[in-house]
Amino acid sequence: MRNSCRGVIQETFHRTFKSVSVTVGLQATIFDAAHFLMGFPNGIIGFLIVFVWGSMIGYLRHRTKGLLAPYIVHVAADGITALVLAAQV
Repeated sequence: MRNSCRGVIQETFHRTFKSVSVTVGLQATIFDAAHFLMGFPNGIIGFLIVFVWGSMIGYLRHRTKGLLAPYIVHVAADGITALVLAAQV
């Protein structure tokens, strides 16, 4: 599961920094960098969108204390994105 790595990263940061904002921001930056390096979405706008998305998912993980809710939201978002992209073809 792709999000499990982010969960481990977020938990490690939380043990080190104790601040939810710092923890979520750092894991979102790593999530963002991985997406940026894969080329989707690209450009500075894509970078900002993914950072905000990663922050929201990280905060959801913090609030729910687990990975199930962030995983479901991430899969749903990927599915919607795929449908939108397929409709444009």
